[in-house]
Amino acid sequence: MKFIWNLFWRELEFKRQVAHLLFGLAYSATFALGWMTPEISFVLVVVALGASQFVKRRRTFVDKIILLLERQQQLLDLPLKGLIFFLLGASLTIWIFEPTAALAGLLVRSITDSLGTLYGKYLGVAKIRWNPNKHMEGPILGGLAAWLALMSFLPFPPALLAAYLGAFIDTLPLKIGRFELDDNLIIPLAAAALVQVMT
Repeated sequence: MKFIWNLFWRELEFKRQVAHLLFGLAYSATFALGWMTPEISFVLVVVALGASQFVKRRRTFVDKIILLLERQQQLLDLPLKGLIFFLLGASLTIWIFEPTAALAGLLVRSITDSLGTLYGKYLGVAKIRWNPNKHMEGPILGGLAAWLALMSFLPFPPALLAAYLGAFIDTLPLKIGRFELDDNLIIPLAAAALVQVMT
């Protein structure tokens, strides 16, 4: 337990991934319960963008709070980038796709990225050839966890394929030229599209 506590307070990436997982699961739950609509979600995107600009322009105690979960470079470029792209990806997903497929996309995004990164970073051994910053064990475990979650409401094939599609996308260095695509945007859309096509 002390090891986990030390990780939480000393390791930025550990805190970020735990926050992503908890926020993602909370968002998914509010959507499943019918409380989260595309309109509310798009409003949250606008609020997050406004908060990002507020944080970028002010250098106060807010910085210290944001730095608990944000990388230093992102604080300078686009504070709350992960949150903004998560909300944008989630908003588009629940707007475009039918509810079951959308929920699958949200869960795949929340689980594969967070659990895969945590396991791969701290317990991984085999580096991924096309992305040496990641370990093979991460997407395997992240995909497995997402598949188990999706099996609660989807048939076996789409649950398995959507989970591992999300895990695979998370391993890719997503760039178009110098522009980096955020996996928070791509994963839920891709997983939801696959589920909608297969069900």
